[in-house]
Amino acid sequence: MRILFLALALLLPACERRDRDRGDQPQQPQPPPAPTIDAAPPPAPDPRAAARRKTVEFMEELASAVDDNKSDCAAMTLAVGAVVDRNRSLVDVVRRVRARGDSADRQKEPGQVEFHDQLQDEYGPRIAEVKRKLAAVDTCIPQSPQLAEMLGDIGKQPPAPSP
Repeated sequence: MRILFLALALLLPACERRDRDRGDQPQQPQPPPAPTIDAAPPPAPDPRAAARRKTVEFMEELASAVDDNKSDCAAMTLAVGAVVDRNRSLVDVVRRVRARGDSADRQKEPGQVEFHDQLQDEYGPRIAEVKRKLAAVDTCIPQSPQLAEMLGDIGKQPPAPSP
């Protein structure tokens, strides 16, 4: 009987070692796999697309100021002035571009052509509505030199005087 206990005592560690090597031991919980990360980062926003969007939003705000006040030239002048003040950084850019030279020549530059083509492609119906609303300014420009100056600086020229 002692021999049996002695044999079991000698075999038990060997069996435990064999079981451990075979993986018969209870499994330790494994950590979840690491999430996969896409190799390509998201594309950076296109600054020209943002500029086109800001341009249209400014034009719409300006057109609303004109259209909402089309029956009162003094109120229109104040409303357009407020829009220009709120959008001072954009208006300053437009003024700097206009100060560089002839607008017609600049409009033919490849970068300008592309900008305006994409602007028209993306926002054509909105631009058409802006132009429709801005037509109301023509009656007030002769009565308000301040309005003529503000709009002249940002691209809307006063109508030609009638003979």
